[in-house]
Amino acid sequence: METYQGIRRHGWGSISLALENLAITPASGYMETYQGIRRHGWGSISLALENLTITPASGYMETYQGIRRHGWGSISLALENLTITLASGYMGIYQGIRRHGWGSISLALENLTITLASGYMETYQGIRRHGWGSISLALENLTITLASGYMDIYQGIRRHGSISLALENLTITLASGYMETYQGIRRHGWGSISLALENLTITLASGYMDIYQDIRRHGWGSISLALENLAITPASGYMETYQGIRRHGWGSISLALENLTITLASGYMETYQGIRRHGWGSISLALENLAITPASGYMETYQGIRRHGWGSISLALENLTITPASGYMETYQGIRRHGWGSISLALENLTITPASGYMETYQGIRRHGWGSISLALENLTITPASGYMETYQGIRRHGWGSISLALENLTITLASGYMETYQGIRRHGWGSISLALENLTITPASGYMETYQGIRRHGWGSISLALENLTITPASGYMETYQGIRRHGWGSISLALENLAITPASGYMETYQGIRRHGWGSISLALENLTITLASGYMETYQGIRRHGWGSISLALENHTITLASGRLATPWAKRGEGKK
Repeated sequence: METYQGIRRHGWGSISLALENLAITPASGYMETYQGIRRHGWGSISLALENLTITPASGYMETYQGIRRHGWGSISLALENLTITLASGYMGIYQGIRRHGWGSISLALENLTITLASGYMETYQGIRRHGWGSISLALENLTITLASGYMDIYQGIRRHGSISLALENLTITLASGYMETYQGIRRHGWGSISLALENLTITLASGYMDIYQDIRRHGWGSISLALENLAITPASGYMETYQGIRRHGWGSISLALENLTITLASGYMETYQGIRRHGWGSISLALENLAITPASGYMETYQGIRRHGWGSISLALENLTITPASGYMETYQGIRRHGWGSISLALENLTITPASGYMETYQGIRRHGWGSISLALENLTITPASGYMETYQGIRRHGWGSISLALENLTITLASGYMETYQGIRRHGWGSISLALENLTITPASGYMETYQGIRRHGWGSISLALENLTITPASGYMETYQGIRRHGWGSISLALENLAITPASGYMETYQGIRRHGWGSISLALENLTITLASGYMETYQGIRRHGWGSISLALENHTITLASGRLATPWAKRGEGKK
């Protein structure tokens, strides 16, 4: 996220004033906001989109001239050949969109949010004839979050636009679980799934939900009859279904939601009294206290949104908490006055939730910075991705610098792998972790962060002093801070980025000549041909790391492929220059 001078002067509170050149990277892509946003706001964002490339999750969507002329409302004119890659799957948009377009998708979909991640949905001829516009009759408030699965739309859509007739044998694989659709769907189909769905939120991710006999007999409409003891664990949380669902069903789920904790993806969403009274249909009325966790973060919507809507969201942003992708960003008054440069002024009570756990920053950080974060960590439990890491007394006494004292038996499960910490860490700590890396398997959520001595001495508040060689990997990409940041701050981060192409999350980052000249801590010497694949891959560590450690990792990287997050890290011990086996 390139923050420009406007933010430096005005902060997020008046972010709208600075958006003409602002690059926002939600999740693991980027969205360049043009002059149109400055003049018209997000409502008419289309005016500047003619050349815009949006990379949500880990794909890309090229917006064509049609958007320039017609905006998103009639985006269809340019979509006949458009391929949208959400996460790491794909959705081929067929001729039907050309004729009907997304513009008419809206008839009942005004509140529908579909999140396809690392799967794909092929739209068949049925959409060509009927389009999404007719799929909508019951969907007005439905939120479906499909992750790393796929949904084939069969001939039923072609004939009816009501997907149901072809679903009797459909197996949907969401994330890494499965949901078998039983005979009930065959009899009732998705077409009439709507009867109880107007307030339903389904988030299936890396878990599984067995559909019981009640569904066979009654369909989703009365799914509640079997739910009294059902525990759904999407991603790495849990959702306990209460007695209220048994009595009232999902249709009036609000009656039981006042104490319900739903873990969507890897966060949680506490539904407040407002939903009980108004339901999702008029969710806006209850949003002043509502915490919604899309993906793996939080977004607290304040009064400003209630009064003004997203169009003038800027009016409410001084206290707004937006958590795109995998973290929290609490914007305090300090940011409004000082910008991110001096964000530290507001951090004393900040709760950051990167990936899908939480990290409570205590008073120790306020006084000592991250370097001595240990002062508050004695009881802290961090749950990144879908594992857990218990921080032991060693951290309390020695801090992260010498975290090794408690690590000899610790198993950290970050994302979907595991990290066995070896004796080398016990003896040398993370600072010289390289000495133990020849057998080490690290699978951290979606990146690495090596904290250097500068942070130890100065803390995050003045992190810039130590950033020359620091590599921070938030979410699922990399962000290399160059010398320019040291001298100029984030405002002019661009000084070394002229040729850099970053594609975090299930993509790859080819580092160009600019890195060769400026380097990631002079890692560039071997990076000319480096392909980094973050998310759902593997990382092969070569001999260079064994001999030199990460500090001079560049020596072995000529042919190195790094793939972090939900993959594996194999150590083939190839000799330098051999490439991967």
